[in-house]
Amino acid sequence: MPAKNSIFYSLIVLSFGMPSIANAAWEITQFEVFFGEPWYTDNTIETAAGRVVDHAYSLDEAQSRPSYISQATVTEMQNYLHETAKLFESMGLRAPQLEPVVERDDGQDAYRIYFYKTERRTPAVYGNACHGGALRQFFAVHLEQGSGFVIGGNGKVTDKGYADLAHELFHAVQASYPLFTDCSLGDWIVEGTSEAVGYDTARKLRGINPRGHASLGLRRYHQALRIMDDPVCFETDDSGLGGCRERHDAYWTASLWRYIGEMSRKGGAFPPTSYTEANYNYLGDFFSNKLSAAPSENSELTWLDDNLTNTRRFGKSLNRVYSTFTTAFSAYPATRPGASGQSTKAQENAWLDTVFGSCPEITINPDVSPTQLSVKLNKVAAACFRLNTDTGSPMHIQLTAHTDGSARFQDLWAGVSSSMSVGPATLVQADGVNFAEWRFRVDLAPGESTTLLINNVAGDAENTQDQTLKLRLTASLWNMSLGSP
Repeated sequence: MPAKNSIFYSLIVLSFGMPSIANAAWEITQFEVFFGEPWYTDNTIETAAGRVVDHAYSLDEAQSRPSYISQATVTEMQNYLHETAKLFESMGLRAPQLEPVVERDDGQDAYRIYFYKTERRTPAVYGNACHGGALRQFFAVHLEQGSGFVIGGNGKVTDKGYADLAHELFHAVQASYPLFTDCSLGDWIVEGTSEAVGYDTARKLRGINPRGHASLGLRRYHQALRIMDDPVCFETDDSGLGGCRERHDAYWTASLWRYIGEMSRKGGAFPPTSYTEANYNYLGDFFSNKLSAAPSENSELTWLDDNLTNTRRFGKSLNRVYSTFTTAFSAYPATRPGASGQSTKAQENAWLDTVFGSCPEITINPDVSPTQLSVKLNKVAAACFRLNTDTGSPMHIQLTAHTDGSARFQDLWAGVSSSMSVGPATLVQADGVNFAEWRFRVDLAPGESTTLLINNVAGDAENTQDQTLKLRLTASLWNMSLGSP
């Protein structure tokens, strides 16, 4: 099919950001599936303003549609991308940076999507100066059949394929915001937001709910939140909890962005631990705000903290949001069952150990000496403990944190999942010793458990420091001396 013009011109200034684009209605929301590779030539000019790429010529050569892909599947992909574009438009997001624009056989202008056997073999890719160093801003899908690709063995779009198509289109939307013109921006933002939007778009538009490691966002929240770069990994196992655990943390930060989306759906309030449909319209506001300095752990944490604290949208600090999120997230195996039903205890434990590195079990009993243990907390990260009891009585819990060295007790927050109680440490001084303290109640039947989360996030998150603490947990029975008259 012919390009809108046989020659299309692109002016890409690689050393400077693109100007701000108004959140207007998208001029183009249609797509054309094209079987063939994106070809172009370019004329590179070095100027005082930077490196300019001018006059890229469309030389696309169409190939035959593979026999295992029906025209109905092609139509379905075009329709799905159109619906995805309309959804993104309804969120107030900017139009994507995609080329070329072509005229389809039905006379409608459309973004061309390339289907061919790419060198990287990733299921789909958005290529631009930051993604693969491409000079042309294009959307390509790797043409191979299989459950891990866009097209399955039956020639139809896979569940993951729907998520991947939305994920890559969202990358093209990101490219419309100056925030993303610096290619060193952390992948926990770039890939994490795309992963969250991709899976939830597939859920919303096609009713797909893949309950796997990636779709749930089971990243390691016991590690520092900011991830700069995530190498691609395709290893999987039948449980959905293996393979790439240590190499997809940035992508799987999707769970945090999804939680903020659920807050957005609730008008800024914290959502319940049960499923809430996320509203990602907040991302347009976040993306419109630039970093205060070049991309780094400090500038990116400051950016997120400032966006969350903004009263127009949420009015909540990052330390409060992060601590509430990790507490809620630890409860998801029990409160958000998948299509196969409630998680087993073993599955819940695997979830907690995956996300928090380990989640040791503590049996609380007022007749037993206080439990003492050590924990190392990374910067903007969490530690997990499973609390259970063999008494079955409501109990008061006193938790204190001590250190032999310097400590920033004011940066510590604790949360208990069964009651969704979350709060900062109370700073206490006794006998010349400073320590942090929390007091809370648990009401568990024998055999039941709840999670206790300790979070390390400063009020100015970028200044959080790693901490090593000694914890002391003491239980006492809940008794009342007063009754009804």
